Amino acid sequence: MPLPTATPSAHGVDASGITAFVEAVDAATFAEPHSLAIARHGHTIAEGWWSPYRADRVHLLYSLSKSLTATTVATLVADGTIGLDDPVLRHLPTSGIDIDPRWEAVLVKHCLSMTVGHTTDAWGAVMMSFAAGEPAGFLELTLRNGPDAEPGTVFCYNQVATYVLSRIVANVTGRNLGEVARERILDPLGAGELLWHRDPEGFELGFTGAHLRTTDLLSLVQLWLDRGTTPDGVELVPAAWYDSATVPFVAVPPGDPPDWSCGYGYSYWIARHGYRGDGAFGQYGIVLPEHGVAVAMTGATVEMQAVLDLAWQHLLPALDRPGSAAADDELAARLAGLEIPALGGRPAAGTFNLSGDLPADWSAISIAAGQSRHDLTFTVDGAEATIPVGNAAWANGDLVVGGRRLPTAASGGWRDTRFVADVRCAETPHTFRLEADAAAGEAAARWVLPPLTGPDPRVLAVRPA
Repeated sequence: MPLPTATPSAHGVDASGITAFVEAVDAATFAEPHSLAIARHGHTIAEGWWSPYRADRVHLLYSLSKSLTATTVATLVADGTIGLDDPVLRHLPTSGIDIDPRWEAVLVKHCLSMTVGHTTDAWGAVMMSFAAGEPAGFLELTLRNGPDAEPGTVFCYNQVATYVLSRIVANVTGRNLGEVARERILDPLGAGELLWHRDPEGFELGFTGAHLRTTDLLSLVQLWLDRGTTPDGVELVPAAWYDSATVPFVAVPPGDPPDWSCGYGYSYWIARHGYRGDGAFGQYGIVLPEHGVAVAMTGATVEMQAVLDLAWQHLLPALDRPGSAAADDELAARLAGLEIPALGGRPAAGTFNLSGDLPADWSAISIAAGQSRHDLTFTVDGAEATIPVGNAAWANGDLVVGGRRLPTAASGGWRDTRFVADVRCAETPHTFRLEADAAAGEAAARWVLPPLTGPDPRVLAVRPA
């Protein structure tokens, strides 16, 4: 259930500052915003989506997933199912698997705080072993590689830490992390759909892969701001949890950007202003306790500090500045008209060999012409997959390949002898641009920001066909 709505001025916020932030991030060459939602005093005072992104669509959160995982773990700590000082091996299904004995010293709180003891992210070793055909499951591949420093003494942003938490939740409850997160956190908040990337055995990765609607993300961030209590007064996480979760556990290495150098708690980054969960390519859940403000934002950028700098420049001064009805109206109009320009051109057809960033079994495309849209058909491992491409408008569709369905929003058209289209994987930060040359009979697809899961769009998909 979304938070109740109100105007910014009704809660002591000058809407012109929010408008200035929207315009600044919209104009920035380093960022592509997809959605923004801001709450103060438990009321949504601003929300908007840049078309073709929509309120009813979920969005891949990448590492912001860690903060949802940690919130779920907090509920199990609160009811005594697990303890912060419990060894992780006590709560994992370790029978019959090969374990490095150095894992015996790793505690639950070390996984929450990224202080397992690895000095480099150990997930790469898991993936290399998996790619090499190791028959072991991901948990065994994780536990074979023990930490090289004393747990609790060194910070290293380490995906295996949160993956271990996901497996702990599944083992102690008998249900997967996503189910427990739904029951313990999201259902009480009235949230909608939760999707999650999983390992080959069907367990949520925990450290990445969660997909939520922006309104539901804002409700989650509001829960953090309210120290674990829902708007209707139900305590999901004890308030005392946030006393430890939102302060640095150990010092982080020097040299990080300003809002990453303040420290890391229990799967939250401590910032110059408040604290946050965040995920690659511009997914933010920002808590500003001193202002009573929660912010949820999704997008596509590699300059995440620059986006925060714009927030501190424009949003912060507006939070305790008198507003006005005129500024509220101006902001509402701006938010209602947010869009990413669609591509267009003349209609024409053609068939092309395909190269570029997509896997080798994506071998060809054909373009069927219409006045208002084209149908773009990929040949993937000998089968065909078709999506609509709007002409000067975004056409919604689904890329169905390999038993998975990836929602798309695409636009494009012919410019002289070249066809250009942007294909947006609409529930993720990612877009690939397709360019076809009629004279050469060749086409290439290039990721604007390559997914962390690799170049194959099938890996991004979380929906069955």
